[in-house]
Amino acid sequence: MANQKAHASGCDEAILHRDGTVTECSSSDIFIVKDGTIFTHPTNHFILNGITRQAVIQLAVKSGIKVMERPFTLDELFTSDEVFASSTTLEVMPVIQIDNKTIGNGSPGQLTKKLQELFSEAIPSSALDLEKKEEFI
Repeated sequence: MANQKAHASGCDEAILHRDGTVTECSSSDIFIVKDGTIFTHPTNHFILNGITRQAVIQLAVKSGIKVMERPFTLDELFTSDEVFASSTTLEVMPVIQIDNKTIGNGSPGQLTKKLQELFSEAIPSSALDLEKKEEFI
């Protein structure tokens, strides 16, 4: 329902929060970037630990980007340098505006673009691995 309400309001996604702590989106995971570090809510009963979320975290760590899984607030969300969402359909999607508030400088950030690139590069190799697995089934 949150996703439908977001789309009806002209938004692509709804960011969910509990008592001011950001958890996830209606159909994707949410990340913020502050001072070169990526933050995302830790895996627990408040979020779905999506496969794309796991891949983004792994790609970031492998490329030397610091990732911290810890709760963050709405204030941290609005004052972050970058925000992006991840899901199977969105992959790595920059978020440049939330509730009519501009995030960062209003353009996709450098780390978000880097993760989009890393994710795009990783997709073909994953697809090939899946194809090889199907040969043995």
